[in-house]
Amino acid sequence: MKTLDITKNIIDNHLIPNFTISNGEICGIFIKSNFDIDYALIDYLTEKKIKKEINIIQPFYQVKDLFHKRTFLESLTKKHLVRKFIKNKLKCSDQKVLEILDKANIGYDWSMYTYEGNARRKLSTLIALENNKNILYDTSAINVEGMIKLHALVKKEISEKNGCAIEVNFFPLKDSIVPLKNYDTIVEIKSITPPAYSESR
Repeated sequence: MKTLDITKNIIDNHLIPNFTISNGEICGIFIKSNFDIDYALIDYLTEKKIKKEINIIQPFYQVKDLFHKRTFLESLTKKHLVRKFIKNKLKCSDQKVLEILDKANIGYDWSMYTYEGNARRKLSTLIALENNKNILYDTSAINVEGMIKLHALVKKEISEKNGCAIEVNFFPLKDSIVPLKNYDTIVEIKSITPPAYSESR
């Protein structure tokens, strides 16, 4: 079943080609980073903005990094531990907490303040997938190994949940880290020079 159907259009002087995504698929979007197009595209894909050419059939949830401010009380009660954060965030069983820690490769006594970027990104993605089967995430702020492992994790999780994912990479297609064969759909977004294409809003 389709979750997203896009007709060719323009967003902030960038050409968005025709493409669709269905349940069980992961779509790789490649775009040379530009703050205007980055934010605008994500806003349309998560329905913060509406455009007739972008048909969101099932909603997508944007995965965001987990930031946690330390408090003195938390230092005393150990609520700053990752396992405590997951438990509080999801209101889930201890078994589910252990399952998420294992998938994210996070130790039982790791603190929210000290674990590194790759593990942090995997954790935020797994937490998002607990309540949302369709997600949108980007690969910024993680290293090459982290990108490959995150992609594999997402692909496995959406397959099990019959969901789908949009992976946004802020670099050109030719610089892809993950083998292209691992994507179900590949979308390369390029800037254009007006008036090559007329935008309809």
